[in-house]
Amino acid sequence: NYVYYIMFFHVIMHMEGKDMLKIEKKEYQNRTFRLPVSLIEKLGRIAQDKNISVNQLVVILCEYGLENLEDGTPPEHQKDC
Repeated sequence: NYVYYIMFFHVIMHMEGKDMLKIEKKEYQNRTFRLPVSLIEKLGRIAQDKNISVNQLVVILCEYGLENLEDGTPPEHQKDC
């Protein structure tokens, strides 16, 4: 049994009582998005409660959303907006 804890730049694999660190490097690009103030405030509160950055939270939520789209189309087959 493996238990994965997803973190910002790495994944900790827990195997037979021992934690192993696997480094994953991601490439990032700066973008600017306009978001409602209320949403920014909610993201800030959640990030603070979870002890992560707002950027980390946005990445996690976007990845989750793309993987769980209602139309069932895998993200790699969807067209950019």
